[in-house]
Amino acid sequence: MSNPISFPWKHWVEEAPGEAQLLQSALKQTKKALQQAYASFDVMTDPDLIDSCIFEIKAASARYNYLLRKMKTVETQEDAP
Repeated sequence: MSNPISFPWKHWVEEAPGEAQLLQSALKQTKKALQQAYASFDVMTDPDLIDSCIFEIKAASARYNYLLRKMKTVETQEDAP
């Protein structure tokens, strides 16, 4: 019987994050950014800064929605035979 060849870097490939893991990380970061934008909005009094917070909220919301759609697509592809 022969011993299979062992590659020392094999674990690097297995531990590399997949697309779903990267998307989950991006979702967490975006959710945190959205929460921070809402928190800033709650304390701002200057109209220009309020507008800035609104733009940040809209941008983070759009990114979050995109990432959710992308995550659903990836999960669907992984579940397919």
